[in-house]
Amino acid sequence: MVSCQAGSCGATPQAAADLIAAQIQGAWELTVNVSANTGPPSQTARAVGSTGVDKVVFHSDCPARGQCALQMWGPDGPNSQQAAYYQYFGKTSGLQGPPVSIPMMQSGDSYSADIPVSGFGGKLQCQPPRNIAVPIQHLTLRVTNATHGSAGWLATTLVGSETLVGGWGCNGTVPSDWVVTHLAIAGRTSQTL
Repeated sequence: MVSCQAGSCGATPQAAADLIAAQIQGAWELTVNVSANTGPPSQTARAVGSTGVDKVVFHSDCPARGQCALQMWGPDGPNSQQAAYYQYFGKTSGLQGPPVSIPMMQSGDSYSADIPVSGFGGKLQCQPPRNIAVPIQHLTLRVTNATHGSAGWLATTLVGSETLVGGWGCNGTVPSDWVVTHLAIAGRTSQTL
């Protein structure tokens, strides 16, 4: 007879070496949720709790095990004619990928990159804050499950987070501070392994 104590009868966690060796490759569905907005109130930031699903294609370049560079493409996948300038922007979720020319770099079971700040649309009451540094936009993805096949370890699920500058606040015609949107990401491969 087996005795189970609280939490001890669950599935065995996947070995860290397997997750580090797993490539994120091919078609994925990313569920993106706005977990928080920090800074002054803003009409331009996505509402907390907003959720969207992005269909993306990841392309991994791995010169050695655990040393991969990861590109995020739209649902149509890599296009060599766009490699110099393409950057993914999620229309429903707000998710942004780094330019594919500056891929996410692997560290252990995670991939990360800073995202260049792009322009802002819409008319605001004031100019951007010039005396307050623009926050760093950053994307991190971490492999949480993988399977082994003929091509080696392939990631099947991941989690992540992203911080994005969602605009800035105005106190009348005076800028007050930057608005930062925090995204939580859960992904699963959408291809048959």
